[in-house]
Amino acid sequence: SVCDDETGGSTTNEQATFNLFSKVEEITQGDQTILINFYEDEALENQITDTENFVNTQANPQVVYVEAVDLDTDCTKTTTLTIEVIP
Repeated sequence: SVCDDETGGSTTNEQATFNLFSKVEEITQGDQTILINFYEDEALENQITDTENFVNTQANPQVVYVEAVDLDTDCTKTTTLTIEVIP
């Protein structure tokens, strides 16, 4: 969760900038052989490319889909991350 900021020109629109990249260490538990990708959709088609400056695109809360790829085995797992803007 983060507080509503000036994103979108208002501090009451429930939009804010999130640093999703800051969650990578927590998700991988420091394992450098795991690549993390973030997506806006469950089908993993709309990848979030600017993970350090992601502005939520849906009303509170928003689910972000996380794909973890093991670079050694090429196996993938998916999970979710829920983000919320505190008004």
